[in-house]
Order: sequence, then structure tokens, then C-alpha cells
Amino acid sequence: PIAAMLPQLQAAFAYYLSTLVGYFPDEDPMSAAVGSFGLPWVKEVVSFFQGTTFPDVAVAHYAAHDWTISSILATLGTLNITNRQDPSTIPRFAATILLEYYTDGTVRVLYGAPGQTSATSYTLTMRPIWIRCANGDGEYWTETGCPLKDLH
Repeated sequence: PIAAMLPQLQAAFAYYLSTLVGYFPDEDPMSAAVGSFGLPWVKEVVSFFQGTTFPDVAVAHYAAHDWTISSILATLGTLNITNRQDPSTIPRFAATILLEYYTDGTVRVLYGAPGQTSATSYTLTMRPIWIRCANGDGEYWTETGCPLKDLH
């Protein structure tokens, strides 16, 4: 029955989605050459945080489909080559990415999705995620928050 194949189907879809929108510049020359599909959105958010997009607006809301969420997670370094077959990397229905910008110039990213059944009360659980940061010297690292100027 198909239910028995669900884990393999989920792993295959996770791999397909990460191949389609993933960003793996260190492991994939094509990815490095083309760049990340989520980068334009990340640049827009950085511009918003810097006050250049809408200087009088304090909150912005965007809506997107799962493949766009995946490309943003790949741009931020959360979806990576080592977890690309992990079904938990597939954005669930109503998945949420929350970027918080603090007065000290730090950006923190949270990710979550509501439970998908009535047994979970559809509770949305947010958790900090590790993001890829880079300084002006080209040094990369991951942590749950980094200075806005180092968000890549």
C-alpha cells in the first residue's frame, strides 16, 4: 500500500525540492554560478530593515508557496546539502518564517508550522533556526542570529 511508502516518497520529494530551489555554493558549481532563488527576497527584507524600502512601516508581511519558503531557507543556510533528503525540510501548510530585527542591529530568524491535524489544535510552534552569516573578510559561520550587515 502507498501508506507504507510514505517515508520514501517524502524523502524523494524533499530531495526534489532541495534540488529545485536549494543553494549549495560550496558543493555545487551550478548553484554557485546561478545563485540562490531566495536572494532577491532576502535583499528586500534587508533593505526594509535598513529603512530604505518603506521608512515609515514597522512590520511587513509576505505570503508564499512551499517552493519559495524552501528557497528562502536555502538562502539563509538552513536547507543544506546534508539534510536535503530529510522530510522535515519540506515546508508544511502555513509554514512561517519570522525575521526579527533588534535595535542592536542583530537579525534573528524563527521558523515554524502549525500542527496539521485537529489533535494538535493546529498550534503554531516557532523555533530559532541556524542561519548562514558572513563578514566582510568572506568568513562564513552559522548561528541563530547575526548582524544585519553579515546576513547572507
